[in-house]
Amino acid sequence: MAIRRAGNSRRAAWAGLAGFCVVAAYAQVGVLQLLVWEPLAAAPGASLDEIRAAVEQAGESLYEPVVVGWAVIGTVLAAAVLAGALARRLSVYQTLVLHLALLVLAAPSYFFASFGPGMALGDTFVTSGSYPPWGTLLYFVSLVAFAALVPASMLAARRPRA
Repeated sequence: MAIRRAGNSRRAAWAGLAGFCVVAAYAQVGVLQLLVWEPLAAAPGASLDEIRAAVEQAGESLYEPVVVGWAVIGTVLAAAVLAGALARRLSVYQTLVLHLALLVLAAPSYFFASFGPGMALGDTFVTSGSYPPWGTLLYFVSLVAFAALVPASMLAARRPRA
């Protein structure tokens, strides 16, 4: 039984680490999308400093604290799941379900975090829509996580914690 428990905790730790990396990457891509790629696409040929100056001159803001706060909160929550897995408090299935849930919840929270910067860029540069494809990719990742969450939840509910 001790060998099986050690193997399960090792798998949970690896699942926790993998999930943490995916959530952290999601957050990083979201920050880059909202604060770098989207502004550069909205004002082609302008530098980020010129874009920020134009946005501020128009009385708008790119809401950097909101965007960075969104990324930090998601990453800290993923780190908490990783800590639970490393402390052997979570099974591999529980770890998987929690990380998938974070990825699912990342989509609506990303939309919330992107609203301010998108409006600021739209008002400043008289543009609409999202240009770089990375925001769409983030939504797709959340959709895949949602599709995987149901069967993973069923597995987590059926498997007793060792």
